[in-house]
Amino acid sequence: MASPTAPPPPPAVPGQYGALMPPNRDALRRNIESEIAQMPAVTGSSGAIFDTEVDAQSDSWEADIGSEYQRQLEQLQTRLGELAPRNRQQSALLTTARNDHALAKEAHDRAYFNLTGHRPPADPVPALSLAEADPATGGLAGSPQPGGQAADDRDIRLAHPPAAGTALVAADTPAATGPVPNPNRVYARHGELDNVSFGDVMHYLVLGLAGVADFVAFYQVLALVLGAIPELLYAAVLAVTLIALLLMHKAGTTARDVSARQPDGKIWIVVACVAAWVALGMGAFFMRLTVHDDTGASTSLLNFGGVQFGQDDTSVTTKAIVFLVVFVTTGVLALIGAYLTWNPFRSAYRKARKRLRKEAAALGRAESEASVSLQEAERLRKRLESGEKASADQAREHRRALGCELKSHARVQIAKRLTDPDEIKFLLNQPIPGCGGRAGARSGGAA
Repeated sequence: MASPTAPPPPPAVPGQYGALMPPNRDALRRNIESEIAQMPAVTGSSGAIFDTEVDAQSDSWEADIGSEYQRQLEQLQTRLGELAPRNRQQSALLTTARNDHALAKEAHDRAYFNLTGHRPPADPVPALSLAEADPATGGLAGSPQPGGQAADDRDIRLAHPPAAGTALVAADTPAATGPVPNPNRVYARHGELDNVSFGDVMHYLVLGLAGVADFVAFYQVLALVLGAIPELLYAAVLAVTLIALLLMHKAGTTARDVSARQPDGKIWIVVACVAAWVALGMGAFFMRLTVHDDTGASTSLLNFGGVQFGQDDTSVTTKAIVFLVVFVTTGVLALIGAYLTWNPFRSAYRKARKRLRKEAAALGRAESEASVSLQEAERLRKRLESGEKASADQAREHRRALGCELKSHARVQIAKRLTDPDEIKFLLNQPIPGCGGRAGARSGGAA
């Protein structure tokens, strides 16, 4: 199916207009030749007879073109009326998409500034909440904020003071946001903005290995209590392992927030997480130290899942100490790894970047759909205003030229039957009514 934005196709044959096909030129010429052949006698004034016939035919063509022109106008108006509701809907969707994209761009730029301390690269349509400082006054250079929202209506929290030469809007001032932290000193480096950093990969790898070690260690303890019920045992071991690691991970990230003097960083959260982790570990340690395997459950580090790999002569105390070492080591690794890799500004930036990409894709789709609809409406309006009249005038001009050609052809055919040179000269040199020329000037191409 042809694109609605494509220009209307040219007529299949010259002189066609809408549903009107052009007159059959050859048939009309043959009719004139036949009528002249049937005339008993011709004179130099016989051409006027055919002028009247051709003019009558031209009037009929003009009436047909006028009717077709009105029909085309009605079709255009009907089509425009059908497009109007869709265009309004597309325009509303486009406006919404642009507003959403502007908000996402502003959030992205704010997150980028908080993370790196620099403004993003220049954008053709800046959406930053920062403005260039006016050297003369030290204030804003004076430009409306993106999205039509006043600067003091937004809640913007900067990560650290901006670079020299940058002025803050009202909501960015220290009085509006409180103490300004310095993430370059207390947070992990942001690493690669578009990819996971090497430190993050190592942290996740160590955290996974620590989870495996804790799973094995807690299995030895919980097997003493839950016995040989595999489903219940594995579910309990997995839950306790996740709780232990998450407690220390939360303690590490919160400790980093505390050192960064962030509002979300509360020291009591760190103390509570560490206390819960210590209580969990000490309880499991004393259980491993005091509870004996009277149920026949498999508890050896070399006997996992009931599969015996060898004789286990390890003492209960040694097993308890091994558990404690594994538990403390994995917990400390989880805490230190979380502390060293935690950067909330990086997480916020990646979320903002993901949102911006999503809104940019939505805006692109909305612009494409609106462009198709609006361009079609614009094309129809242009046809309605001038294009359709030009097409009708072109068809009229084609038929006027054909009428003049037929009048000239009639004179040439009459001249062929005349024998008096003066009469022939008079016939061919007299003006053709309504054509502004003479038959002699047209005879070369009309014969």
